[in-house]
Amino acid sequence: MEQAFPSIYYLGDSHVRYFRKAAQFGLFSPYEVSGVEVGGATAVGMRNPNAKTNAIGRFRTWIADKSRNSIIIMHLGEVDCGFVIWYRASKYGEPVENQLRQSIDAYFEFVDELIADGFQNIIVTGATLPTITDDDQVGEVVLKRSAIEGQVPFRGVLR
Repeated sequence: MEQAFPSIYYLGDSHVRYFRKAAQFGLFSPYEVSGVEVGGATAVGMRNPNAKTNAIGRFRTWIADKSRNSIIIMHLGEVDCGFVIWYRASKYGEPVENQLRQSIDAYFEFVDELIADGFQNIIVTGATLPTITDDDQVGEVVLKRSAIEGQVPFRGVLR
């Protein structure tokens, strides 16, 4: 008798495209792999149904009719770690640690929602490290991050 393998579904920011590439090269064989990539999606944005990317809405819509026996891979957090927590800490006058906690809490609220919907095989991958350094001078995120008052540099952390 042929063994049926569950499908693997990924939900995340632009870094999940590597899952799609790996599947194209057969690296997940015999699993069927597909998912949703939302560039710029953030963990903290998972709390905000009005977020610019609408990642939470797109994830909910896409996953709604999928088998509950599927394997879900979640991958978010690079934008949070590279910009959003710093921006929000400055905007709200709070420590970066508070904003990091809010991002993590928002992320796991969605994981808890998936569990409540019957998904049990959920993998949460580590956030991709921020792709910018203190020496970077160009790029949209670099310019936005450099404009934040009181930001703490990543020097020594990413090297």
